[in-house]
Parts: sequence; structure tokens; C-alpha cells
Amino acid sequence: MSQVKRLQLAKRTLQNTTVPFPIRVDSYVRLSCCTLDEQGEQYSKLMKALYSYNQEWWRMCQVTSSGKLHSADPIVNQLLRPIEELHRTMIREMI
Repeated sequence: MSQVKRLQLAKRTLQNTTVPFPIRVDSYVRLSCCTLDEQGEQYSKLMKALYSYNQEWWRMCQVTSSGKLHSADPIVNQLLRPIEELHRTMIREMI
């Protein structure tokens, strides 16, 4: 699967309200991280950092109207920033 298709799938998964929110968030993070790192090291590091900071970090998140994952907590946003940058970069390349 191409990187662009993987990121598109991640975004669609995040926006799929028929799936429970924690699963949507985890799938979004996993698919996005796999785009950065096929071996999953990025995903493991990010999840470890998020859960070390707050085991319920995902409860502070919401999906914006533009389909992005955003947190009211600035530290969670900072940890998620590489994923946001990846999505932003891929969108620019598609245009």
C-alpha cells in the first residue's frame, strides 16, 4: 500500500463514527506511524510516550471538522505533531 493510500485510510478510519473512538484513534496513529516506519518502532515509541504521560490521553482528543486529531492538552498535541506534519506534507505533495 502506498504512503498516500495508507494516510487516506488512516484519516477515513479516524472519521468513521461507527467504530469506537479509542479504536479509531489507535488505528489512525498506527497507520500514520507505519507510513513513517514500516517496522513499527515509531508507533511503539509514540504510544509509550503518550501512555507514560497519561494513560487516558485519547480521552483528551477530538476529531476536528477538517478530520485531524487534536487534543486540548498541549503535551499530547506535541507528541502527536510528527503525525500531523506527515499528513500535512503528504497533502501538499498530492496537490
